[in-house]
Amino acid sequence: MRQWNHPWYADCLSVVSILAMSQGTKNLRKLARQFGLLEEGTEADTVEVFVRLHEACHQDMDLVKAIARDLDDRFRSTVARVRSMHLKDIKELEMSLPLPLLWAVLRDCRAEVRSHGRHLVHGLLLDALRGAREGKGKERDLSEAVRSLEAQAAAWKREVADLKRELREKCAENERLKNQLIVRECRRESGRPEESGKGRLTREVRKLRHDLEGHRQRIKELERILADSGTLLPEKVAPAASLEAAGERKGICIFQRPRIVPADKELCAGKKSDCCRDCPLDGLRVAVVGGLSRMQPEYREIVRQLGAEPLFHDGEVRNGSYKLKSLVCGADIVVFITSVNSHGALSVVRAVCKKTGKKFMALKETGSESLEKILRNCAA
Repeated sequence: MRQWNHPWYADCLSVVSILAMSQGTKNLRKLARQFGLLEEGTEADTVEVFVRLHEACHQDMDLVKAIARDLDDRFRSTVARVRSMHLKDIKELEMSLPLPLLWAVLRDCRAEVRSHGRHLVHGLLLDALRGAREGKGKERDLSEAVRSLEAQAAAWKREVADLKRELREKCAENERLKNQLIVRECRRESGRPEESGKGRLTREVRKLRHDLEGHRQRIKELERILADSGTLLPEKVAPAASLEAAGERKGICIFQRPRIVPADKELCAGKKSDCCRDCPLDGLRVAVVGGLSRMQPEYREIVRQLGAEPLFHDGEVRNGSYKLKSLVCGADIVVFITSVNSHGALSVVRAVCKKTGKKFMALKETGSESLEKILRNCAA
């Protein structure tokens, strides 16, 4: 028996193992067509092709040589290693892939090594058969477990569907109860006013009474000032009794003081009979809001020098804006110093001036020269 063909005649199990582990389905059919075991264009069963190749390996030496060359090329290093080792060392070899070691021991020229190879083949087949049998048993157990889990999952799905339906019903009932509660609350609220609403209305009434009392005091003060000045009320100015009612009309400020124009023969305050000083704001009232408190005397003096009556407010509105509104309504020109003032006071002054038609001017600087300049520009 030649050296190259002894693995094929020694044991059919060796042939079957080598073919099964070394050749895939595609390569098995290719070998069968190459050596005339399968006609071109036909698709035979893989097991049938495998049987034909197994039987041909015992008869066709060309097929054996082709497979042997392929395996020698693929496992050359393993074959050379096994040839240089003793049997004791070969038996201790462990490889993750059994085919290289199996081919190397069956390819070896030593009888004891080839015997070990047949031992390896039988051990592999035995393990494979036992594993297949155990695998089938495990597969049956797994199939039963899968069916049990599927049945449990179906039961859970039905339970979840029931819970979802019940949840939808509860949500619908909850919405219905909410709507009923809203309707009842609306009916109850329409039957009696809310306590907080009563309190708000009460506070508004108190505020209006307070404002009305202040307006009355202001009217009395204006009447007194007019009586002291000896100047008759103009025909177009309503008497004091009707000022309060006139203040209710939109756009009319009941704080507004009628302009007092001195007679031609009257002299400016502090002037002598031969005074020839320029008074461009003669007979007007100028309100200065904001600025530095220590500059108030200078502000007043500048306004007097221009012939007007000075009014001053520091712009503080934390304790109420009544005094500021009253001062603005009683002035003809309002100068608001923005650098030393609050945004709240600016809003109040702008609103009153817009409503009553007062002349409003904003001044950034706090010096008396700037005040005089803006007032002269206004008079011009």
